[in-house]
Amino acid sequence: MRPVRSDDLLAVLDVLVPLPSAERAAAAQDLIACANTAMEVVRVRKRQHPEWGNGSLMAAALARQGCRKRRRNWSFDDPAVCHATTVFLAALLKMQFPDVRAGRTHHPTRDGAV
Repeated sequence: MRPVRSDDLLAVLDVLVPLPSAERAAAAQDLIACANTAMEVVRVRKRQHPEWGNGSLMAAALARQGCRKRRRNWSFDDPAVCHATTVFLAALLKMQFPDVRAGRTHHPTRDGAV
């Protein structure tokens, strides 16, 4: 998966916020998996995945929506937006930093490793 940017988060919210809260965690994990698969296709085949794009979360989210452009400006005053953001960031943390989940607190850049 490509590095996650703020626009990726907003595109992910376009997918997650309309869902019932019970479905958001699975959808977030699915988007991350699609972005990872797409990035592997880009790395191996040197071209975009035909459905999920270039390996970014935005491309995966846009493919899930069946569109090519973000539609909403989300406000963190909305509890559904806060919940969807928290669910997504937890899924991202679980995938990118599995040691955090296991109770370890090593942080690669803060502890001197790069």
